[in-house]
Amino acid sequence: MKIGIGTAQLGLKYGIVNSNSSLSISKNDFSKILNLSLKKKIKILDTAESYGNSEKLIGSLLLKKKFKNQFNIITKLSDLRFIKSKNIYREIYKKINISLNNLKIKKIYGLLIHDIKDLKSKKKDVIFRSLLRLKKEGLVKKIGFSCYKHDDLTYFSSKYNFDIIQFPFNILDQRLLETKTLKNLKKNKVEIHIRSIFLQGLLLLPQKKIPYNFLKNHNSLKKWHNFLRINNIDPISACLNFIIKNNFYKNVIIGFNEYFHFKDVINKYSFIKKKKLDLNYNKLKNFNENVINPNKWKKLK
Repeated sequence: MKIGIGTAQLGLKYGIVNSNSSLSISKNDFSKILNLSLKKKIKILDTAESYGNSEKLIGSLLLKKKFKNQFNIITKLSDLRFIKSKNIYREIYKKINISLNNLKIKKIYGLLIHDIKDLKSKKKDVIFRSLLRLKKEGLVKKIGFSCYKHDDLTYFSSKYNFDIIQFPFNILDQRLLETKTLKNLKKNKVEIHIRSIFLQGLLLLPQKKIPYNFLKNHNSLKKWHNFLRINNIDPISACLNFIIKNNFYKNVIIGFNEYFHFKDVINKYSFIKKKKLDLNYNKLKNFNENVINPNKWKKLK
C-alpha cells in the first residue's frame, strides 16, 4: 500500500478540528497500527522533532523484535535559520543523533526541512550543504523539504537537488494537477509524498459540526457535503478514491487518532482500489489559501 503513517497525533494534540483535550492516540493503539502495517506492507513512519515525544514513543516500539528494521523513518527539522551559519552542520548533526537515539535506529530514511522559512532564509545554501553532507556520510538516505505554497515547491525543488518533497493534496487542494511542477518532479525522480488528504480532519467532519463562521465563509465545504450526498458516499471513501484515482505519488502520509480509524481507512482503501469509483472531483477544487492552507485558518469556533 502507498500509505505512510503520520505520527503527529502520537506526541501532540494535532489537527485544527481536534477537540480532544488528551493525546490523540495511545501507545497501545499505535502498536496495533504497526502490527497491521506489517501485514499490509506499509513501511513509512513520518515524524518530526517538533512532534512532542513522538520519536521516543516510536523508538520504544521499534525495540521490539517484530518491529525492528521493518520501517523506514522520515523525520523533520525546524528552526534551522536561527542557528549561526558556522554552527549549522554541527547543530543539525547533533539533532540527527538525538533522533537516531530516540528512534533506536542507525540510519534515517528521510530527513526533511519542516519549515519552509528555513529555506527562505539567507542560510539556505549552508542548510542544504549540511543536509547533503549528512547524506554523504550515511546518516540519512534521502533529504527533502515540506511546504504548503506551490510557488515554494516549484522554486526550491528546482533550485536544489532534493530527493523527497511533502506537499498537500486533497479534493479541495488540487494544485499539483494544475501546473508543470508535477511533471518536473517526476522527470527529476523526486520522491513525492502527499499529505493532508483529509485536510487535518476538516473534510471528515459532519456538516453540522463544522463551525458556523468557517462554513459560512467557505462555500467549498457546502459543495463538498452536497457532493457526498449526491454520490451517496462517506467522506473517507471519497477522499481515498480521489488519491487512488490520481496515482502520481510514492506515499500518502496519513495520521490516525486511534487503531479503529486506521483499520477503517485501510479497509476502505483496499475496497476502493478494487472497485475504482468513477467520480468527478473537478468542481470541488479550490485555490483559496484561506481554505486549503490550515496555517491561514482563523481559530475555529
